[in-house]
Amino acid sequence: MFLTHSKNGLAEEPDYARLKDKNGRVILCYKCGKSALKGPIIPCDHCTLYWHMDCLDPPMTNPPSQLKKWMCPNHVEHALPKKRKRKDTVIVDPQDPYNVPNDGNIEVVNEPEETETEGEEEKTWQRGRLEELSYGGVTYRLPERAIKLNFMESIRRLV
Repeated sequence: MFLTHSKNGLAEEPDYARLKDKNGRVILCYKCGKSALKGPIIPCDHCTLYWHMDCLDPPMTNPPSQLKKWMCPNHVEHALPKKRKRKDTVIVDPQDPYNVPNDGNIEVVNEPEETETEGEEEKTWQRGRLEELSYGGVTYRLPERAIKLNFMESIRRLV
């Protein structure tokens, strides 16, 4: 929430007890689903979500500064380490893509629509619309279907 000015040029304090936004929609906390009647509610400056200061973990004691943007907990990209891609990787297409270990460090590439024929699907495989996993300088390309089936098989074993 940036510092806003009124018509006469004076700085305006943000209203943390508002019940509706500027479009007339009800403001509800993303975590608890309650309005500002429960307590002060602050908007995220990077998305359309609102949060009670008590619903944050850890709870916020004072409203965020108006001089810089406030980011809600749904934005964790800045806290995660950046992924590095090695330039000297060897790309391998495994014969059995259903038994390749997956550490979760992958890029998701969607498969083609189900209306395509098998021949077109094979062309898509060759064009590289596949998952890539990198272990020790070797990159494994896997179809999205293999990753989904491995996940479902793991869940089935747990249940």
